[in-house]
Amino acid sequence: MPRNNRPTSYHLHKARKCAVVTIDGRGYYLGPFGSPESQERYARLIAQWRADQRHQRPSGPVRPDPSLSIEELMLAYWAHVEQYYVKDGRPTSEQDNIRQALRFLRCLYGRSSAAEFGPLALQRVR
Repeated sequence: MPRNNRPTSYHLHKARKCAVVTIDGRGYYLGPFGSPESQERYARLIAQWRADQRHQRPSGPVRPDPSLSIEELMLAYWAHVEQYYVKDGRPTSEQDNIRQALRFLRCLYGRSSAAEFGPLALQRVR
């Protein structure tokens, strides 16, 4: 079930007896319910959320560059993997898992166009 794309209204959190608003699935405590500070913070959070919404890319399918090959796409992804899957400055075992999976992809579709790679090709790799 998709999340609602709008924040909840300013309301009372009964257990904490303070004002709260939920934006993108995250709750923000605003201070004592009904206080000018909490209402000001609510207005500031909503304004920031609206500004962020205006600057997001429209959702929809992304068309890959037709000249991009699977190998080039894999290289770009591997750069992400080397930065993301690190703990305490050392690579995690997930890097090796991804490297092993990419090996099969490269053997079967390495030189083909990324734009032509679809669900059936992914099924063959799996």
